[in-house]
Amino acid sequence: LVLLGSIAFVLPAMSRLGLSSSLLANLILGVLIGPSGLCIFHNTSWSEALGQVGVLFFLCEMGLELQLGRLKKMLRDIYVVGASQLLVTTTVLYMICRYVLSLRRITALIVGAALSLSSSAFVLQILGAKKERGTPHGRAAFGILLMQDLLVPVLLVLAPMLSDVAGGVGQAIPTIRKAILRTALALAIAFINGRLVLNWLFSFVAEVRSPVALRCLSFFAIFGCCYIFEAFGLPSTLGAFLAGVFLAGTAYREQVDAVISPVREDLLGVFFMTVGSMIDLQLALTRPLMVAS
Repeated sequence: LVLLGSIAFVLPAMSRLGLSSSLLANLILGVLIGPSGLCIFHNTSWSEALGQVGVLFFLCEMGLELQLGRLKKMLRDIYVVGASQLLVTTTVLYMICRYVLSLRRITALIVGAALSLSSSAFVLQILGAKKERGTPHGRAAFGILLMQDLLVPVLLVLAPMLSDVAGGVGQAIPTIRKAILRTALALAIAFINGRLVLNWLFSFVAEVRSPVALRCLSFFAIFGCCYIFEAFGLPSTLGAFLAGVFLAGTAYREQVDAVISPVREDLLGVFFMTVGSMIDLQLALTRPLMVAS
């Protein structure tokens, strides 16, 4: 009730006050109703789940705008621009952590790589609001985000090595190889199913002409691809995006878009409100230097 009432009444009031960005409005609203504000919104577990579904639908919708042929044309943005951003940013942050903060090599590497990552939901939402997704810098940002999603499983397998005092970069090489192998295997499974199975499934369901069946199949395809990637230790957001790419290659792209569009914006708003409610204003006020760093 708090979330629904806030969205229905407070967001329009913010818009009339000149706050046109829905992303920023939802974040501020989350802070206001969360523990740091009026403290009327406590249990965020279910709203986190709903918000995550909104992010998955959002990335799937981004994938629906791309077909495999167009995605191949973005390989330069993904591998050249994306890899360059990760390499430069991670190197600079690694040097700071290693030689300024005196962290161990593997620790400095993981911290530097983690801080070089961005939030796909935030960046793509901002680009979409400004209608800059199709611009050169928008495509470059999109490629960087995809490359970052591919780096996440590598960081996840390296993180446990922090407890190994004697562990070095040399010991990380076998685990990195395993992470790359798992990534390639997940991509191969998703590609085979997306290219060979999806068209047949949608054609079979379309013969029945049941909107409910088509809607459920759309959700099944999106969450199924997310499950495959999570099973291999990869982010579900990457699976949702690739599900959209595969669905874009079918004859039912518009039907899938019509299914997820009505609820995508609402659930994405819940996600940003939940993030806002988790912001600790007291910590920011008492330790501003630590938060800024």
